Parts: sequence; C-alpha cells; structure tokens
Amino acid sequence: VNDLLTYSNPPAVQKEKIMLKTLVNDVLVYFADAFSRQGIRCSLELDECLSVAVDKNQIKQVLINVLLNAVQALRDQPDPLLAITAESGGDGQLTLAVNDNGPGIALPDQTKVFEPFFTTKADGTGLGLFVSYQLARRNDVEIRLSSSPGLGTEVRLIFKREQEGAA
Repeated sequence: VNDLLTYSNPPAVQKEKIMLKTLVNDVLVYFADAFSRQGIRCSLELDECLSVAVDKNQIKQVLINVLLNAVQALRDQPDPLLAITAESGGDGQLTLAVNDNGPGIALPDQTKVFEPFFTTKADGTGLGLFVSYQLARRNDVEIRLSSSPGLGTEVRLIFKREQEGAA
C-alpha cells in the first residue's frame, strides 16, 4: 500500500549532499535481523569520502527495496552472500552495486522487473522495484539490473556527477 501511495503521489525531491557510506549503513540497520536469521554474510566496500546529492529519504527507499529483494532471493541459499560496493568513474559518475549470490532472474523476466505489478513472488505486489525505478529517476540516478540464472543478481545505482553549487 505504501508503495502504491508513493507512486501515485510522490513527494518533491529535496536534494542534499550526503555521504554514501552513511546512507548505506543507515539502511543496513533495517536488515540486521534478516541477515542474522538467514546467515547472510554482508560485504561492504565503500570509501568514506564518497558523497552524492540526492533526496536522502527517497534513495533510502530505493535501497530498502533493492535489499529486500536480495534478502528474499537469498532465502534457502547455501552460503548466502550480499556484496555492496561503490566506485567512482573517470567521468565523475559514482556507481553503487548490490550483488547477491541468489538463484538469479530468468532472462525473460529481467526486462520486466521495473514494470508496475510484475512479480514472481506469490505474495509480491510488483511495486517495490517499479517505485524504486521512479524514485531513482526523480533523483537523476540510473538503476540497472543484470542477472545470471543460477549465479546471482547485481543492481547498480549510477549517480550523476554532483553539479557545482549542488546542495
């Protein structure tokens, strides 16, 4: 229901400069119990000084939805692993990658994951990644997914270079 409300009436974007590692750590707190319960090892490789200019709450929601999907994909996986990395490109863009070693996503489904109401889960609404895609775009963040069935999935958030004078 919250995802549907967010989609139908998205709040205005309030960009501010934030440290990426702080943002990720703030979101990871919500998943500590799930990681412990499922035995998920979480690897975090983020430089302390990487910052982005985004709406903190909207990008937190994007990360929550991405991580929720990863945690669900890792259910019943032997040796479940979640790796979160960031790198700064020569073009000034910053990429945050979330990788899991879950079962992956079937090739025909990979093009549909950001569409509204598409889900492969019996109890899914198909709105989480759709809303994430919309929120990311509103913040000038590109979101990409790549997956290898049987090997896992990677979701990348590509942040544009901060403009001079940005928040």
